[in-house]
Amino acid sequence: HRPRRAPPPIPSSLEAEAELRAKALMKASPKLCTALLKTYAREKRWEEAISLLTDMESVNAELDGLLFGSAINACGQAAQWTQSLHLFSELKRRNLQASVQTYTAAISACKRG
Repeated sequence: HRPRRAPPPIPSSLEAEAELRAKALMKASPKLCTALLKTYAREKRWEEAISLLTDMESVNAELDGLLFGSAINACGQAAQWTQSLHLFSELKRRNLQASVQTYTAAISACKRG
């Protein structure tokens, strides 16, 4: 008698939903993701901006400096300077190009925080 193997973990419905959302957005257009991140910035919805970036990464989407910059701006607009600097650090760690607007957004986040 061999012991039974445990079944593989089933992703939660939230994880599955996030993955589907990210895949659908990336398939539609990376520009759509950037536009959505910019909307999150205007509305100070920093948590959703980070969530979208994370979801995109989970489906192996190619994240660029523009996407990170938009998420940094969303955090900055909501006075979440620590999150902005964390994202900026991650952008630099990945050797991605930061625009003048990205530097401005990171500095502004510190000013607001």
